[in-house]
Amino acid sequence: LVAFLDALPAGTHVVIAARDEATGNLTDEARAAIEACGGSLIGNLTYRGAYALIGEKGGTALAERVLPEGAGYAMASAHLQIEADVSAASKPKCPARVAYPPVSGWMSNGQFELDEGCRY
Repeated sequence: LVAFLDALPAGTHVVIAARDEATGNLTDEARAAIEACGGSLIGNLTYRGAYALIGEKGGTALAERVLPEGAGYAMASAHLQIEADVSAASKPKCPARVAYPPVSGWMSNGQFELDEGCRY
C-alpha cells in the first residue's frame, strides 16, 4: 500500500476503503501514506472499524468517514468533475466491431487513457 500510494503523482484521486479489520497490518508508514492522500481521520480507525476515503494525493479529502466496530459500512461520497480531451490526431480509432471493445483504462494528467492505446 505504501509503495503504491507513494508512487502516485500529486493530484491523483484515490479511493480507499476498509471494513471489519484493517488496523492489524496498518503500519505508521501506511497511515502516513493515507494522510498524504487527504486522510485526516485514518488515525481514528479502531480494531474492526470501517473506513472510507475519497482523497487527492498531496491534497485534501473530498469525503472521509470512520465508523467503530459494529456500526456497519463506512461510506464516502463526492462529486468530481473530470475533463478529458484526447486529440483525434494522436491516437488511432478503436475497432468498434469487435467482440470485446476496449473499455478499460486509467486517468493520467486529466486524460482517460484506454489500455488499447486507441480512441473512440
